[in-house]
Amino acid sequence: MNCLITNQQLMITGGLGLLFVLVSMRMDCQVITPTRLPDDFKRAGMALQLSGTREDVLTTLSPQNGQIRTELQAGISMDFLLILSYTGFLVALSVVLSQVNRPLARWLGPLAAILIVGAAAFDFTENCRMLQVLSMPIDQITDAAASGIRMASLVKWTLLFLTIGVQSIIFLKLMNVYSLFGIAMLAAAITGLIGLRFHQLITPASIGFGVAVLVLSFVFLFKPDKFLQAVC
Repeated sequence: MNCLITNQQLMITGGLGLLFVLVSMRMDCQVITPTRLPDDFKRAGMALQLSGTREDVLTTLSPQNGQIRTELQAGISMDFLLILSYTGFLVALSVVLSQVNRPLARWLGPLAAILIVGAAAFDFTENCRMLQVLSMPIDQITDAAASGIRMASLVKWTLLFLTIGVQSIIFLKLMNVYSLFGIAMLAAAITGLIGLRFHQLITPASIGFGVAVLVLSFVFLFKPDKFLQAVC
C-alpha cells in the first residue's frame, strides 16, 4: 500500500490535537467541587452523568451546593465545543493512521472514525438530557431521566475508549519509537473501559490520553518528516 500521508495533513491533525488539549484544559478550569456529592464522586458533572438515580441527582443539585445548576449549565455549554474538538482531532488522526504502511491500518482507521462519530453523537445526547434535567424543578426529576443520562454517558465513554484502543493498535504495529504512543493510548483505553465499572478511573484515563495527544500533536506540528519516514 502506498503511503499517501502529507506533511500538511500531519500538521493539520497536530493543530486539531492541540486545540482539543487546550479546550480540555479550559474545561478543567471550570471544575465544580460541591460540598456534597453522592457515593465517592469527586466532580458534579461526573455525578450527574453516571449516578443514574433520582436520589443521587437530587443530592448533586441540593441547595448545599450553591449555584450548582448555573455552573453545570455553563460547563455543559462549553462541552459542546469539546465534542467538536475531540471529534475533529480523532477523525483526522484516524484518516492519517488508515494510510500508514502497516497491516489492517486501512480497516482499523475507518473503524476508529466511525466509533468516534458515534461517541460524539451520544455525548451530544447526554448533554441535551442533562440540560433538560437541570431546567426541571426538583420535584419533576425522575429516575427515568437520571437513567437516560447514565445510559448515554456509558455508551459515549465506551465508544470513546474503544476508538482510542483501535488507534493504539495501529501505533503498536509501527514497531518503532512511535509505538510508545500505542502503549500510552492502549493503557488509557483499558483504564477507561475499567472505569465504566469503577468511575474514579475515567479521569486518570482521560488525563493520560490527553498527555499522549499533546506530545503527538507537537510531533505532527514540528517533526512531520520524521514521522513520515517511520511509517511510510
